Amino acid sequence: YYVKLWLVDTGCGHDLVSLASVRELENMFKTGGSEVVFATANGSTPAQGRVKLQVPGLDEIINPYILANTPAVLSVGRRCRAEGYSFL
Repeated sequence: YYVKLWLVDTGCGHDLVSLASVRELENMFKTGGSEVVFATANGSTPAQGRVKLQVPGLDEIINPYILANTPAVLSVGRRCRAEGYSFL
């Protein structure tokens, strides 16, 4: 578990993590397939793959996209759509 603080975001549809926070896991990065490019406040940013992480507070294993520079983000919307979470 490499990320200590997560931003729980209602506006982002994907889980995200910064390259710096998971660099030690580089041998576990999953790349390939079609490139995913995010529209960010700093312009277009390509994902550098995904990595499997555990989020102990949620008892979840996630596969966030890795971006060069981003806060660690957990998507509320994705959890509501795909995981059965509720948002009130």
